[in-house]
Amino acid sequence: MPPGEGFLIEEPGAEPKRYNGLLQALPIRHQQLFWSSIWDLANDPETLHEYGIRAIYGSAVYQSLKEGLIYVFKISPTGQFYPEAVPDM
Repeated sequence: MPPGEGFLIEEPGAEPKRYNGLLQALPIRHQQLFWSSIWDLANDPETLHEYGIRAIYGSAVYQSLKEGLIYVFKISPTGQFYPEAVPDM
């Protein structure tokens, strides 16, 4: 089946099942805010800077790719694989 007709793996803006309970110490409204905003935050370097977040690390890509942008996928000298958005041309 074409991807557009496929089944969702996760519901956008909802807590992924694999992270169930990760934020249980936070009030429910803060948990919901986190899961509904995490990709916007990860893709917004200025807001990350405002919150004092200097880096997002992990063994996966921590960006949601957006339609209409051009990405270059790179491999670092240590073997990490990551995308970079090409600036407006």
